[in-house]
Amino acid sequence: MRDTGTPTKTKVLNQIADEIRKNISIQNSDQVIQFSNQLFHDLEDSEIAEIGVQKLGETVISLWQSKTELRKERAGWHKFPAAYREHFSAAQTEHDIDRLLELTPQSPISLRFYNPALQKPKELRFKIYSADEHVVLSDVIPILENLGMRVLGEHPYQISKEDGTVFWISDFKVSHTSTESLSIEFTAPLIQQAFDQIWAGHAESDPFNQLIILTGLNWREVAAFRAYARYIKQLRFGFSQPFLAEALACNTNLTKSLIKLFHTRFNPENDENRALEAEKIESAIIEGLDEVESLDHDRILRRFLAAIKATVRTNYYQQTETGEFKNYFSFKLLPNLIPDIPLPKPKFEFFVYSPRVEGVHLRSGPVSRGGLRWSDRMEDYRTEVLGLVKAQQVKNSVIVPMGAKGCFIAKKLPVNTSREKLLAEGIYCY
Repeated sequence: MRDTGTPTKTKVLNQIADEIRKNISIQNSDQVIQFSNQLFHDLEDSEIAEIGVQKLGETVISLWQSKTELRKERAGWHKFPAAYREHFSAAQTEHDIDRLLELTPQSPISLRFYNPALQKPKELRFKIYSADEHVVLSDVIPILENLGMRVLGEHPYQISKEDGTVFWISDFKVSHTSTESLSIEFTAPLIQQAFDQIWAGHAESDPFNQLIILTGLNWREVAAFRAYARYIKQLRFGFSQPFLAEALACNTNLTKSLIKLFHTRFNPENDENRALEAEKIESAIIEGLDEVESLDHDRILRRFLAAIKATVRTNYYQQTETGEFKNYFSFKLLPNLIPDIPLPKPKFEFFVYSPRVEGVHLRSGPVSRGGLRWSDRMEDYRTEVLGLVKAQQVKNSVIVPMGAKGCFIAKKLPVNTSREKLLAEGIYCY
């Protein structure tokens, strides 16, 4: 690498300085030129020639202006309490201000992990940033506990801007349930994404979320397990949802193999060898089940395996026009492949899950007619539909021998509100 003092690089840097002087006021140009020299110190002559002097000059100006705007924004923050200043450095303060600046009415809360100088094993530290109001601990602690963390302490700090706007930073110390040491670089983003999605109502808060820490699954993969668990519940399987989550949490290797099988079978990016690869993963899962100590856990894991194998199609990988994943999961299943399923067994079954709605549609043949009803049976809505299927098979066998029946439940109906709002939520879920 050539030194910055070589004629070629010196000439180029002088040309960039001239470009800066054309666009920046005289009193600031020296600072920007110094910033430019630091920025391009390690660039090779060939790289500078390839990019071009004008482009490099525009880049410097843009970066400098962004840096100046950020300084102006940070300058408006002046009331950090003494307790905060005792615990956090100036560099940490800048990071916290940047986080607070990112808050919006659409995203009024944010979480960020950090590594303090002294941190015990199995302990994590993070901050929750919020606008206007301090986060309510009774709202936050259950979410953290379901994520596999135990809150050891929390210190709130009220931050004020010059214009009177109030923000809050809550500093949390927690311990985690994982028996293994966590990679904060890998795990922290997964927890942060999950927390944001739960707080926004896009994911549910329940014991399934501990799989994020225990297995390294992301929040959507955990939601896929949750969706299958909700479907299994409708099959009168007999175990509670927390116990299903416990079976997955106690057998992390099999849990990771199950989600790997799901991705192998349905990810559209997989190649033509997906069937062979899925068969290998399934064989490894079956072999691993022989080592499961609990008979109940064995039954549960086999039921998850059966549900994944019975699935023939899913929208898990579909995205909207804006590039975001859809906010609900749908699965097309072959009930004949699921053992001990309540009779009668439809030929096809569709199951839909989201934090706001669940539903099933049972079809007796490849081409079946039948609508959906809004059910209020939160615990056993599939049983309700199955009764309608039986009635159709007996009473209408001549008229509609290959019919279809379905229903859905609205899980987040507004409370103490108008009939119009209740109806609007029902229509959305439909």
